[in-house]
Amino acid sequence: MKDIGFFGTDTGFNVVVGGKGGGTPKPGRELTNDLTSDQAIDLARKIIDFYRENAIAPERLGATMERVGFDTFKKAVR
Repeated sequence: MKDIGFFGTDTGFNVVVGGKGGGTPKPGRELTNDLTSDQAIDLARKIIDFYRENAIAPERLGATMERVGFDTFKKAVR
């Protein structure tokens, strides 16, 4: 998936979110750090659920976050 990035480190997974947003790239924004594998999977599910419930087709995740506000998005998925 282009809109969620998981980067493995020595201490866990760092997560960034962004997206193409209808042709205009949205740079990845840091969402959280140092998650376990289970926490990373759980967060991915929450992000996808948030997108399903809040996106307006054909909106991408980056555009959805921009529309609702990154802080609102972050609170909803954390």
